[in-house]
Amino acid sequence: MSSTSTTAGNWLTWLATGSNTCSTAGQVNLDQVYVTPRKGRGLGNSVWPPSSASNVDDGPNPVQGCLSSLSPDGSELTFPGLPQISGSVKEGPPPGGDFVPEGVAGPDYVSPGYLPG
Repeated sequence: MSSTSTTAGNWLTWLATGSNTCSTAGQVNLDQVYVTPRKGRGLGNSVWPPSSASNVDDGPNPVQGCLSSLSPDGSELTFPGLPQISGSVKEGPPPGGDFVPEGVAGPDYVSPGYLPG
């Protein structure tokens, strides 16, 4: 996920059921999740819950108890305060390029339906 906006597009991934809760919709397994923040924002302020309380409403807020944890080099977020979330979110594009080549998906994409496994 990425944002090319210079003025909006702050939260590219939202992992809580609200802005004042540490609940999620259920178990979440993050695997190969990459986020490119918009210009002027870091990874810790592009995924909710953020890694800093600076984006949390003033006053008591339960989200302060489940802030994400930013790696020392700022390239990866984990969620130790949300035990229902495993894995991490990494900054930047996937190292092997986009998962879906350009032109394969988009507004005109038609699903082939579920295929037997």
